[in-house]
Amino acid sequence: MLAEDAEPVKRLIEAAASAKFRAIDNSAVDAFLVPNYGAAALAQWANNKFGIQLDPTVFKDCRTPDEAGDKLAERARTFFQDREVRYPIEFAIESTSTRLQQAQQDPENGKDQAGAALTDFCAWARARYGVDWTPETLPSQQPTDLAKLLLDEARKVDESVIERRAQACLAAGTDTESIGNWFEKECMVHLGEFDREQCAADPQTYVRARLRSFMRQELEQFERWVLLQIYDDAWKNNLHSMDQLRDSIGFRGIAQKDPRIEFKKGAAETFNEMEESIRERASDILLKGRLAPQARPAQNAGLMTDAEPGPTAEQRAQIEQAEMAGVSGEPVQKELSDKAMKVVGRNEPCPCGSGKKYKACHGATA
Repeated sequence: MLAEDAEPVKRLIEAAASAKFRAIDNSAVDAFLVPNYGAAALAQWANNKFGIQLDPTVFKDCRTPDEAGDKLAERARTFFQDREVRYPIEFAIESTSTRLQQAQQDPENGKDQAGAALTDFCAWARARYGVDWTPETLPSQQPTDLAKLLLDEARKVDESVIERRAQACLAAGTDTESIGNWFEKECMVHLGEFDREQCAADPQTYVRARLRSFMRQELEQFERWVLLQIYDDAWKNNLHSMDQLRDSIGFRGIAQKDPRIEFKKGAAETFNEMEESIRERASDILLKGRLAPQARPAQNAGLMTDAEPGPTAEQRAQIEQAEMAGVSGEPVQKELSDKAMKVVGRNEPCPCGSGKKYKACHGATA
């Protein structure tokens, strides 16, 4: 009986299956069915990750992931080279604009501050790109126009320009003092102790390398600051993860695993995760981030150094106290309460901070 009526049953099953599949919502996969979806997704990721405006057609001829990766890396290098040219100019103009805005808020000294800001900007442009500008002869008062003019000059700087300036520096003298004086006069850069050590070791190599870094000095300082923050945070997180791993590694023995081997594996995984997070955060920030310029006092704005900002008043007071303690030749000891002196063991470090054992310090008179 079933064999005779098999065809109607098949039609019923086919109709039910068709209705079932038609009821399924496939809108979630529609985006993946768009032509050239892979290239569009990669271009969008690059735009979000690096801030590089890419057209998906760039990857249309790529047949393998390696080919697409090579094209993306080439575009990223081109973008970063352009950023190396633009960033110092944009930072200098923003910094000058900040000082001009500050000057407008000071009715007494605002005119002098504005003149000093423009003078420092012209001196910076002259030292960096050789343009002979003064506050009175600026080709434009619009920041965008000045940025375009400086970008044109910046793109003319190549190895021949670096070599010409290096020869001019070495012609003034190959000793550290002469090179330092030339950089202060021509580049408004003060050479620190580390720079002078490198200069003394190989003046010619140092001068050329320092001139190359000078052309991107603002971006270089930003990169140093960002990497220092990233490495500091990543290392502290890594140490915290290692503490957690050490506290819980004993439970691996319940699973019949050697805790020592498991600790080594876990430590290696934690370190690899730290390196990956460093690369991820660095690529996120260095290609898109920027430092907000801070207005500098006029008398210090002209000379640029690689040093960190000076100490605050509180830090200077602590430094002076430490220096006074060093001159006296005796360690600084703080007064201890009777309660503190009773709870300290004789062989423990004295809580006054002298570095001696308690029995040889405050304990000797207790």
